[in-house]
Amino acid sequence: DNQIRNFQKFFRFTVDEPFRINTKIISVKEVAIANVTVTNLAEEPLFVEDLAFQNVEQWDVTDLSVGAEKKDSQLEEDLPIIKPGAIQTYVFKLSPRLGRDLGKRDTELGCVEIRWRRSGNLGVLKTKPLSRPRVSENARCLLKVVDAPDRVYLENVFYVTVEAENQGTRPLSLKLSMASHKHLSIIPAGQSNQSIGVLGTHQKRRVKVALLPLALGIQKVSGFKLSSADQSFSAEFDDLHQCCVMKRKDSSAVPTNGDLG
Repeated sequence: DNQIRNFQKFFRFTVDEPFRINTKIISVKEVAIANVTVTNLAEEPLFVEDLAFQNVEQWDVTDLSVGAEKKDSQLEEDLPIIKPGAIQTYVFKLSPRLGRDLGKRDTELGCVEIRWRRSGNLGVLKTKPLSRPRVSENARCLLKVVDAPDRVYLENVFYVTVEAENQGTRPLSLKLSMASHKHLSIIPAGQSNQSIGVLGTHQKRRVKVALLPLALGIQKVSGFKLSSADQSFSAEFDDLHQCCVMKRKDSSAVPTNGDLG
């Protein structure tokens, strides 16, 4: 029989996933803070040769990660080692380049590229393009952080200064409040409601708020709410600021504003 017969054959392969990358982008005004975590899923140590942003034409990138000064070293003992099951965190600050006017649609940040080594094998992985979230705004009022520390300590009170601006066409008597939901990592310390007073058209006023961080790592300052006395206006504002919450070696020491600057 010279008849040709065809048949299908399926193969199954085990795909090795050595690590997982998670990203979180926080937008503060025109600045974006990127928190990148690498989790080692393998049973062997993972050496990270380089982790950086690619295709960032309109952004200046600053590496805020611990040990960033050793990034250019080619010695294996200087490379970050992620043990099996461990997590390594990288933090980057992306600022608009000088003379670059970013529009509301300019949210593209580029992608993260990681070069890694394991058991003599080299690999390169790129994430999908990342985008920055837009700053929370409301047509009638704007709320932003004008003064806040970048580093704070766990379960120690710190202070931020927020500025409210009336962008409407008539005066508003405003009140500032902050939620204390369980999902927030930074909650109000003490009184959560403050009176801002009457703001005329395009008038601004600043208020100092006491906060308490409850979780380590890069955390967002969120949960603020502006409302008018006559209940004609109400708006919520999230992702106003980000800070790195650290654990003090000496838990008996109480930080001051100078310590947190």
